[in-house]
Amino acid sequence: MISPSRHVARYCILGFVTLILFTGRSSADFQSVTTNLGILKELTLRSLGAALDSLSIEPGGEIYIRSGAYHETNWLVAESMAELLQQRGWKPVILDMGSPSAPAAGPAHDPAASEEGGAPVEEATDGETTDEGGVNLDDEEGSDATDGGTDGVDEFGEMTSEEDGAEGALIEEGGDSGLEEDLTAGETSETPEPETRTGRKIKTSEEAPTPQATPLQPLLIPAREIKGEVLQFRVLDMGITYPSSRRAMILLGPRNITRLGSAHLRITHLEEPSGIIKGVVDTEQHTVDQFPGRWQPYVEGSKYPFARPVIQPAVWGQLVEPVAVVAIVSGLVYLFYANQN
Repeated sequence: MISPSRHVARYCILGFVTLILFTGRSSADFQSVTTNLGILKELTLRSLGAALDSLSIEPGGEIYIRSGAYHETNWLVAESMAELLQQRGWKPVILDMGSPSAPAAGPAHDPAASEEGGAPVEEATDGETTDEGGVNLDDEEGSDATDGGTDGVDEFGEMTSEEDGAEGALIEEGGDSGLEEDLTAGETSETPEPETRTGRKIKTSEEAPTPQATPLQPLLIPAREIKGEVLQFRVLDMGITYPSSRRAMILLGPRNITRLGSAHLRITHLEEPSGIIKGVVDTEQHTVDQFPGRWQPYVEGSKYPFARPVIQPAVWGQLVEPVAVVAIVSGLVYLFYANQN
């Protein structure tokens, strides 16, 4: 006959197992769980508060905030720092939050090269000079000397050419009527192409080659020149991870997710425009908690602005450990009641 104590022991063990498998946290604790964004906000405020206390910045006046490197949580750090500084009597001004694709500094823009269409300017060698049409001006002097043999000197000592003499004779023979015909013909005829004294044609604007466009260079905008106290922050590490996920009873029961939050910041206090560094502080904050797996949508939120943490898959070690614990506890309970009988 089974004694009543054994029935009581069995009912107690059954009730204990049932409690573990099907009992979770009550709905009243639902609002007590902080969201992932709330965890990051809390860690950021704690880190910045510890940094400001360490730097011992005296309140008053304007203080500028800027980032030292891009991170997806820069906006959260900058706004949290401005909030703390405003509470401490400062007038914070956010200058920069960083950019994931900052343009690389290009070569300096050369206005002279752009005006010439990007083509290099060739210098004349051996003492020769050229005009824009590529004509050697030194050769022109020689040509003038050669052409000088056809020129003559009139009785008044002025230089006259054969062309001038021919034109004068034409005017004398034709009289006024010939002059009018020449003027009329000059108005109706096409404008002759300009020629140099050496007889070489100069290319007009229509025949001139179109200059090649220079490649566009990135516009370098000078940074805002500031004078005063500057707090430069750099996010070394910040985020939420789920290092483990475990059920209450091996493969049965509600699942609990372990959440780890971390924030590691570096704050540099300096003075501009001299760039003198007055202090550098590294702060690091962590937090660990658990929440039921069914609350995961609420904890993460539908508009979580950062990368969502991924639940790590279960490994054999996580499965063997609870089995061993249950086996040991069950063995101890059995030995206890066996000794009682």
